[in-house]
Amino acid sequence: MAMKRNILRRLFGGFFLLTLVLLLLFFAVLFFSLKNDSARLLGEEYKKYSEALAANLAPRLAAPDLPGLRQQVLALNQRAQWRLTVISADGWALADTAADSQTMENHFTRPEFLAALRGESAYAVRYSQTLGRDFLYAAAPIYAGEKIIGAVRISLSLQRVTVLFWPLIKTALLGALVFYTLLFLLAFRLARRIASSLNNLEDAASRAAGGDLTARVYLADRDEFQPLAEKFNQMATQLAGSLAQIRRQKTELETILESLPHGLLVVDGQGRLKLSSKSLRRITGVDELAGHFYWEIFRGAEFSALLERAAQDGQNHFGELLKNGRCYAVSVSPLPENDLVVLLQDITETRELERIKRDFVANAAHELRTPLTAIKGFAETLEDELSAAQKHYVAVIKNNTERLINIVRDIMALSELEAGQTLEKEKLNLKTLLAGLQNIFAARLKEKGLAFSIVEETPVETRGDVFKLQQVFINLLDNAVKYTEKGGVTVRIAKTPTRAVVSVEDSGTGIPPAEQSRIFERFYVVDRSRSRALGGTGLGLSIVKHIVLLHNGEITVESSPRGSKFIVALPL
Repeated sequence: MAMKRNILRRLFGGFFLLTLVLLLLFFAVLFFSLKNDSARLLGEEYKKYSEALAANLAPRLAAPDLPGLRQQVLALNQRAQWRLTVISADGWALADTAADSQTMENHFTRPEFLAALRGESAYAVRYSQTLGRDFLYAAAPIYAGEKIIGAVRISLSLQRVTVLFWPLIKTALLGALVFYTLLFLLAFRLARRIASSLNNLEDAASRAAGGDLTARVYLADRDEFQPLAEKFNQMATQLAGSLAQIRRQKTELETILESLPHGLLVVDGQGRLKLSSKSLRRITGVDELAGHFYWEIFRGAEFSALLERAAQDGQNHFGELLKNGRCYAVSVSPLPENDLVVLLQDITETRELERIKRDFVANAAHELRTPLTAIKGFAETLEDELSAAQKHYVAVIKNNTERLINIVRDIMALSELEAGQTLEKEKLNLKTLLAGLQNIFAARLKEKGLAFSIVEETPVETRGDVFKLQQVFINLLDNAVKYTEKGGVTVRIAKTPTRAVVSVEDSGTGIPPAEQSRIFERFYVVDRSRSRALGGTGLGLSIVKHIVLLHNGEITVESSPRGSKFIVALPL
């Protein structure tokens, strides 16, 4: 209702003032126009009267008979309502019907008098200093023969002129009042209709803002507000549909969250928990997590570091978390508006199985190593005492025993790496490290006639475990020499702004594209019979990958029928 009153006041009040000002301006223009036109018409008429009076007064002024002239002027004034003034040629009043001519000022500057001295009849409208009012003055020359001896002037107050057209003004005022009243009523009805439409819109908008999306606008008149009302109703219908859909999706999301077997939480940009799943509340043992900071629930530095890295680089990050004796795989993914979604998957059983398997493999390998070493020793002892034909069988025993020993050795090495063996890092020069390995393969390279070169594109120093990095490049060079029959092996050393890059490139038969993604798996070999014949265990590249990952590095392979290229990238 406040809007309605305000609209009524502004529309109706403004209209009232505007029409009132226009009417005042109209009547002011009308009044002054009528006044000027009336004065002009009377002035022309009074010029003629003054000419007639001038002829009538000329004998007494020529005599000169001033007393008679004054009596004649007074007599003429009794028959007319004019003011008559007889003025001598030098500008002094000789007779006047409204004032003592002896006290009047000289008229030599009056325009109508000056025109009369020039022989012209004229009129003028101006303010009278003598009587203090606006007057219409008409003057004509008085002749004595051909000579102008004075002038007669008729004066008429403009108040009397106004009286002439006052009935017309009153009629116009009455008509304007009727017109104004009708216009006033029409404007009031129009303003009230606009205010009513706006009031309906305001009421509906207030209800919608308060959450009542059933609010609709129905106007009594199909005026200019009808399209706005229809758009409002359409908008309210669409909002109601969208809100229902959002509520349905929210219910679905809550159901999914509650049924998730993994812990899930959403953290805002300030580290405050916005959303959590039922499983997460079970993991943490806290019933209400919303509003807590994540570091109040998860106090590990590694967990905070995961979230900080994801917030800084906008990438997914993964890690593990120990909580209440359980082990969880943690996945952190960024969301819009600096939010982060964190997923916790319980991998306690998986890690326990891995530990049992690792212990079993290590123990089995350790138990196998001693008898295998004994078998190899006894086979070598027998070899000296047997005939040439029998030595062949012993050689078979020795080769297979040696292969088993190598497998056991690689299994034990792999188990140690998977157990999270720590690195003993130190500063090292990659060219020096690789040059020291060259002698290990010198005999085999010479035997197969292969070339070997180390190309240092730029000197590179990095930090790493020397022993384990030697094992990486020994395994890679061993494979390169093993599977290359002609050509050679080239090692290149380079670096990027953040990484040291070593590539081991051979001219062997290459690795088929379908096999390249699996060559780092345990016991996976491309050509099993050839690998067995060459003494391969299928574990060398797995060990290489584990060591590179322990150094936070990366290993990739590029291969074609013309050879293979293993690229090891280590952080500087």
